[in-house]
Order: sequence, then C-alpha cells, then structure tokens
Amino acid sequence: SAAAAAAIVAAPPPPPRSWRGAPRARVRARAMPPSRGPLCMPSLRLLPPLLLLGLAGGGSAAPPARRHYVDQEQFPHAMCLDGSPATFYVRRASAAASEAGTRRWLISLQGGGNCRIGFSKTHTSFVHTFTNETIRLDNASTIVSLDCMDRRTSILGTSRHDPPEQDISYKEVFSDDPAVNPVFHDWNVVFARYCDGSSWVGFSDVVDPDCKDPDLQAGGECVVFHYRGTANLLGVVASLLQDHGMADATDVVLHGCSAGCFGAIHLGHLVQEMVPASVAFSVVADSCMEGATHFPWAQYNKTAQREAFQGAVHRAIPWLRGRVETGEADAAMLEALKEYDGSDPFTPRYLAARRALSSHIGFDPVGWEANATISTECKDFIVATLEMNNPFAAWLRCKGTTYGVAFSSVPLFILNSLDDNYAVSGAGSKDMEKCKQDQRCRDHRTLLSREWETQLEWAFDMRRTRKESVPLGAFIDRCPHHCMKWHELSDAEGATNAERVGEWLAAVRRWREAEVGGPALNEEEREATMRVTWQRKGAVFPCEHCCDRPVRS
Repeated sequence: SAAAAAAIVAAPPPPPRSWRGAPRARVRARAMPPSRGPLCMPSLRLLPPLLLLGLAGGGSAAPPARRHYVDQEQFPHAMCLDGSPATFYVRRASAAASEAGTRRWLISLQGGGNCRIGFSKTHTSFVHTFTNETIRLDNASTIVSLDCMDRRTSILGTSRHDPPEQDISYKEVFSDDPAVNPVFHDWNVVFARYCDGSSWVGFSDVVDPDCKDPDLQAGGECVVFHYRGTANLLGVVASLLQDHGMADATDVVLHGCSAGCFGAIHLGHLVQEMVPASVAFSVVADSCMEGATHFPWAQYNKTAQREAFQGAVHRAIPWLRGRVETGEADAAMLEALKEYDGSDPFTPRYLAARRALSSHIGFDPVGWEANATISTECKDFIVATLEMNNPFAAWLRCKGTTYGVAFSSVPLFILNSLDDNYAVSGAGSKDMEKCKQDQRCRDHRTLLSREWETQLEWAFDMRRTRKESVPLGAFIDRCPHHCMKWHELSDAEGATNAERVGEWLAAVRRWREAEVGGPALNEEEREATMRVTWQRKGAVFPCEHCCDRPVRS
C-alpha cells in the first residue's frame, strides 16, 4: 500500500550492523577516519568517470537542472554512503512545452555499479561460467570504485560536491531536442543522484570492520556505511509530490541505467504506490539485464549448461572438503557434490548439488545485502522449486534482474543489449572489438547471447503468467553498448528503440485509462501494451548492421 511505502521513508533502518564479528558498538557517522585525510575533492582516479556519470559540465543549450536536497528533518533516513543528504536535480518542462508535457515526469536513477566493504581484500577474480576464463577484478582500474571505503569520498558516495545547477542533457534521454529525444524532450526531468553503493535497494547501516580500537568503538567514532538507496528514492518521490508539483502529474516514468536500472526494476512497485492511482506510471529499465549462471528453468544449450554446472561443482569440492575438516560444513554436503553425475535440472542429484553449493552462504549477510528490497515472492519460488534450505542463498539469486523482471508487478519496458559491453563478461578480458577478431571469443559470445535470449523469454513468460494484463514491453538489441544509444538503434521495421518506448507509453496511458473506469481496451490496444521487439534474434556475434544509425528523412 501507499502507507507501506511511506513507512519506509519514515521508519529507521535496522541498527548499525557489525561486520565479520566486530563488536556491535553504538556508532555514529564520522566524516573520515584520521588515517584517510579530510573529506574534500573526489578521488583523482574517479574524475574522468564524472563525465560518463553526468556530473561534470556540459555544453548543451538546454536549461540546467537545479539541485535539491531531500529534507533530512522530514526524511532523516535518506542519505548517502557517508551520511550527507540525498540529492536530486529537477529540470522543469520549458514554457514552450506542450500542455501534456508539463504534467509528465521522467525520474531517472543514476547508475554507477555497487560497492563492497573490503572489496580489494576479498574479491580479486572469478571464473566465467562458459569460457572458464579467470576474470581479474582490480579496484584501482575499474571505472567506479568497488570498495565502499574509497567510494564514500567519491562522487558516488557523497553529495558534498554536488553543484547547485547541472546540465543533464549530456545523455540523449534527457535532451530537450525532439530530433534526439522524441519521447521525453518536453517532460519534467528529474535526475536522482546515486550515492549509497547499493544499486538503490539497500536500507541498512554497517560498521567499518577495520575499526577495532575499543576506544573508537565505545565513543561511536567508527565509520558507518549508510546503504540507504530505498529511502533515498522514496524520499525523492515524496519531495516531488509534496514540493514540486508532481501530485498533479498525468504520467510518471521511473527510468534507470545500469545500477539505476537495477533500482528501478526492484523498487518500481513502491513508487507506484506513492503516486495517485490515476497516474500512468511505468518503469523503463536500461542496461542492467544479465544472464544468470546455472539457470535451470530455461536453457538454450543444455550440454554447455550441464558442463558449466559440473565445473562449478568440481571447483567447490576442495573448498568444501576443507570446511568439513574444520567442522564448518556438513559432510553430507561434500558427498552430494561428489555424487553429482551431470544429471538434468530438478533431478534429486542435481537438487542435492545445488543445495551443497549454496550451503556456505550465511544466513546473516553483511553489507547492503543485509536489508535490501527484493521480491519475497521470488525468494519463495526459488526455495520451493530448488528445494533449498537456505533462504538467503535464494535471495541472492532474486536480486538478479532476470528474476526481477519475472516477479515484477508494474508496467515495465526493458531496453538492453544482448552484447552489453559492461555487464557481460563473456568476452573475458578482451573488449568487444578484439573479440570480433577471435573465433573462440565470437563463438562464446554467440552462445552467451542465445542463453540470455532463452532466459529473457522465460522471464517475460513468467511475468505474463503472473500479471497477464499489466503492460510489459522490451527492445532487445545486439549492438555492443551499455546505456546510451537512445533513438540510435532500429528494428527490422525501421522503428528506433526510442520510438518503440514512445508507442508503448501511449499504450500504457490508454491501459491506465481503462483501469480507472474508461473504455475497455480492444485487441490491438492490448497487443500494444505487450510488444517485445528483438532486433536480431538468434544472430551470431558480431551482428552485422545492428549498430547502424537509422536513416531519417
């Protein structure tokens, strides 16, 4: 209910959590521990990404958006990773905008990955599912900081450096030029700053594990990481409704790219509950879909999936053996791994191996996952179908966006590339251009994209089964990119991704009218609410002409 969403904004998060057994001391936020210096300018290493993330200056003629803080007296739990206030930028529809445009609102959630406490100590590499290639993760060379201690002083962890005005038209979806942005050019635009490192879904506080000094702990001087993405978004929405005129809206679109897309998918239902029932509300989620590993419900190449799962089982055996020897794991779990013989999904031996693989995931998670906003229905589904006895292991799967789509409940449009050059690591350490010159890499990329197609089809079908009348659309392309490419990619009929979104939003408007007592939808109108466009389904990598700009008259 709307009351439930409002309660999240008003109620405090759980008490600060100790991490890895640190004493549960009473703590308060501190600007920075003395050893790390004052909180001043963002890390120099992160300055180039400011352009990418839209927080550096621009050269557009569009009017700037103005900064607003979420009122911490009214919404005290809306804050950044370092405790500074959550912020958002608003650019009102211009005087020349259409009358309809002045009552339409685009709320866009900034992206920027997520972070982990002590990332550089605990995460250095992983083995890719199908390529079996070891992918190295280096916090010092990534676009955004993956370690929460570094992030809390960067542009993605604090609002202390946010300028009073900002040109947000660097991104095509924010442009006020109808030739660039035929859908949202005359809308009110809100750019919600991402600054808590939890992909917008966190709602918890965690004590710095390196703060071991008893005096600092007793005096509340330890750094606290504030994962408040959920409260931040709902605080922004409440502010827009209360102070900026969004209560009179006819249309509200919650948009997000990358980590913002993740938040839009998982939190869309809470925002819908806050806006008036007459509003045509929808989510447009851009570039956060990624294929799940060892996905038993839908598989394109069952042999490759079986071999990948067997590989995971074999890699886990030595690790689990060590835990059995120290008494940290049940010997029966080790036997379940040893007995797995490549059986198909949902057979007894497969399910036993799945349970064993997830047995090491604790029931007391740390970091932002400790209290994140994820579908309970999804968790219950996975616990039931995989016969898992570890609810948190099921929850970890549900935070994936494939499941997020399957168990969503609001009008939802997905924009994504099957060859997303940031989210997909199928090309391993090679970039997409190098992959095009390597036959093995091209084959892996093609296999991964087809597995992903199959998983997306499952997600769309699951969603339609659960919410058969709620609009669901998509434009799935094969051009390597991450976000961007708005109104630059076209389908077989020559329509661009932006044009497909515009058509779908018009259908959602008509659907909402019918939902609140207007004329019922006819068959053509119903089909328009459920249109999924595959740019080049089944194409091999690289897809010829998939990145070609459409020819416009």
